[in-house]
Amino acid sequence: MPARSPLYRDLDGFVAGRADPKLPDHRRVDRRRARARLVPRRGEVSLELVATRNHHEYGVQKLVNLVHEVFLHLHAYHPEYMWEHFDAPQE
Repeated sequence: MPARSPLYRDLDGFVAGRADPKLPDHRRVDRRRARARLVPRRGEVSLELVATRNHHEYGVQKLVNLVHEVFLHLHAYHPEYMWEHFDAPQE
């Protein structure tokens, strides 16, 4: 996805919103323990989660959860992207 596309902006806001203190603990990425962001590189976008010191297990767990939530978000709000890039069913 191009870094300046509406899809990128939407997904970037979604990932940044995972640190919102209003989210339940199991869905939130605690900024004191890890930071998540989208990183555009040479026309591609990576999801990055960096765990702070001694919070590596937390970081791995949150990264797996975050990838799942991104997948669900894309499926719900950008199904055409899922059809094209993940061969998701169109029903």
